[in-house]
Amino acid sequence: MFIRTQYLRAGNYLRRHGLKSSVKRVFREFKNRIFRNRLVLYSRDLHDGEFEGHALPENCRIERFFKRSEVPDRLYKRITEHSSEELLQKYIQKRFENGACLWCLKDDTEDIGYTWTLTNRAMKAFCLPPMGRDVYLMDTFVFPPHRGRGMSSVLRNYVLKHYKSEGFCRAYSEAWEWNASIMKAMAKNGFVRVGMVRKRFRRGKGKWTFLY
Repeated sequence: MFIRTQYLRAGNYLRRHGLKSSVKRVFREFKNRIFRNRLVLYSRDLHDGEFEGHALPENCRIERFFKRSEVPDRLYKRITEHSSEELLQKYIQKRFENGACLWCLKDDTEDIGYTWTLTNRAMKAFCLPPMGRDVYLMDTFVFPPHRGRGMSSVLRNYVLKHYKSEGFCRAYSEAWEWNASIMKAMAKNGFVRVGMVRKRFRRGKGKWTFLY
């Protein structure tokens, strides 16, 4: 399954970006998997501090979806532009089956980005799983034309405020240690680093191990 997943991802990237860019990406991902393969874990106390920054622009709104049938075709097509459609079908369906919600930030003309949330649990079996009244944020993505404007922070801020209003206490999230832009955005939304994990494989099975 892992080999097929990587094959589909590579084929989709090659079609969109060409051979030269694809070769560079292969070397970059190989380097990251060998030398920078840890996940940084973050948390935020939802009752500590305010949410005054990163206000939702007047021409923007946020939509929330609880199941695949609710996701409009325009958003689904936009998401699948950046990966294999086969992979994205499984990715989206798996999250909805596990009880996750999809949040989409859009303006008057098009979708800007999206994120997923899961309450009282995490998709990955970390050593510090969310407990009752906690929310797990994952896979925040801003479409390329809208990057560099702080829109991921706007989306996270809105989602965090929503869960605070519903009585949730703490939010958790994660970022690969090589993704400096995501880690910077986490700090803007009030997240603090709580540790790092790495997936170790034994007898063909992977297990997330808390490092520090």
